[in-house]
Amino acid sequence: MEGFSIWGNSFNRYQYSDDTLSGWKINFYYGTVNSSGSLNWIAGISNGDGVNYKYTAITDSLAQPTPNTLFSYTTQPFPTEMSLSDNGLFSGTPSKTYVNLPIKFYVEDNNFLHDTRTLNFNTKGVEISYQVTAGNDSIIEYGENVFLTPTLRNVSNMVLHNVVMKLGLNDNFIISIDSTQNIGTLNPGQVLTLPNAFHFSVLNSIPDMHLINLYSQVLATEENFNLTIQLPARAAKLEVVNVSVSDGNNNILMPGETGNILISLKNSGGSDATGLTSLLTSIDPYITIVQGNFAFDTLSANTTTLLNFAIQVTPACPNGHIGYLNFTTEADKDLLLYDSLFIPIGNIVEDFETGNLTRFPWQKSGNSDWSISLTTPYEGTFCAESGSMIDNQECSLFLELEVLSASEISFYRKVSSEVNYDFLYFYIDGAEMGKWSGDVPGAKLLSCTSWKSYL
Repeated sequence: MEGFSIWGNSFNRYQYSDDTLSGWKINFYYGTVNSSGSLNWIAGISNGDGVNYKYTAITDSLAQPTPNTLFSYTTQPFPTEMSLSDNGLFSGTPSKTYVNLPIKFYVEDNNFLHDTRTLNFNTKGVEISYQVTAGNDSIIEYGENVFLTPTLRNVSNMVLHNVVMKLGLNDNFIISIDSTQNIGTLNPGQVLTLPNAFHFSVLNSIPDMHLINLYSQVLATEENFNLTIQLPARAAKLEVVNVSVSDGNNNILMPGETGNILISLKNSGGSDATGLTSLLTSIDPYITIVQGNFAFDTLSANTTTLLNFAIQVTPACPNGHIGYLNFTTEADKDLLLYDSLFIPIGNIVEDFETGNLTRFPWQKSGNSDWSISLTTPYEGTFCAESGSMIDNQECSLFLELEVLSASEISFYRKVSSEVNYDFLYFYIDGAEMGKWSGDVPGAKLLSCTSWKSYL
């Protein structure tokens, strides 16, 4: 919201603040305002686009606001159901009653000639509202039976005869059970409530936050009235948000080792999941499931639970093997989750002992190339070494890999450079994990990767 604008000569000084109260009431507070010359001022509200705004009645009505004064401004409600097209058609379907609501229209041509006119906006016909009963509350959820209680008010000045109300539900996730009500006569100003007049069922497969379109028709001898409203439906939505290994040591499964697979299962939907059973299975020849079942009653909406399964890796498993596991969760109302999990076994190592950079798809960039060196490797015969550079130059050695599960990256580094000027940097996914300069002895460093990220 823009509170006010000020312009004129330089050396203007002003004090101003505003706050928004309930019921669309805005207070303008003016403190001391000093100006060395003419001062034009505007008080009002705007959404900032230079088109939708409204001035208060006090705009430019004073030479300047009196110090320590308060002006209150209450906005007029705009019928949000209505819209104005580019060719000037004001149209829409009001969802409530409007009586003599002043709406100001503004037109302007290419020569900036303009005119305004204020017209009173009124509605007629039948005002319709709904009360929802779904299960034990008013929230529509997957697999539920829903009853709608409409309340009708005849806001016209005529008697409506032979009134019939119909509810249209053109939705693949909805089965209509009762969609027609015979009403008879509806007098001017009469309010009529029809308890549980309409009934429909919601399929188990409805997506979370799916919008159900209700097409209401009130048919009478004198005139017909239509209204469309949307009701959101909630459902459970299961997903695996993290997988990790726990072996009581370094949390890396090694050949011949037994450990635990920790699966974070989340219900990211807006409805509870009940009667859940999770199962971990393997078709991997090197992995045996020791304990692969987990059952629990409820996983509430927007909550996460940790499932603990035990597996064993055979001693014959090759170091660096990627284990393949299947994870399924079934729940009430046909809720099903299936996911594939990939677990690294042992360490995936680049020791440069091939004597080149071909074991992994290494890439190089910059002013000088990295290369294989025999100079002071931390262990073995070979290591990777950056090229020679001068001031304001750089060279990079990088690798792009898909990381299938969260784990750790460790590496050995040795640095010899000008202190606080020339740095060795280490990045993951573009984020700096560390940097070193000066004469830094060789040491092993660890850095964690993120779940299903890229290095």
